[in-house]
Amino acid sequence: MNIPDDVKFCLAFACSHVAAKESPCLLVTHHKEDGTWEFMCGAEGHTPSDAVISTVGELLLADLTLADALCIKPDHYAMRPHVGDKWISAPIDE
Repeated sequence: MNIPDDVKFCLAFACSHVAAKESPCLLVTHHKEDGTWEFMCGAEGHTPSDAVISTVGELLLADLTLADALCIKPDHYAMRPHVGDKWISAPIDE
């Protein structure tokens, strides 16, 4: 999949578990207000100290399966039960 540079170089936040490759990313969120992305493992109880600042491209290098979630619109999220499963997206307010 060819990811445009404006997406690859977009600011992204990841939970420390995803950034350190301790857990797979199962939740991706695309924020409308500032265009940022979040890549989370899906576990509950994260605190602000669990956040790692990155770019979308850096996270893609670690897990190419994230590319399939990058088609979500702003103010949407995408979830999958396991790596390799299909991403299911919906508006954030649902």
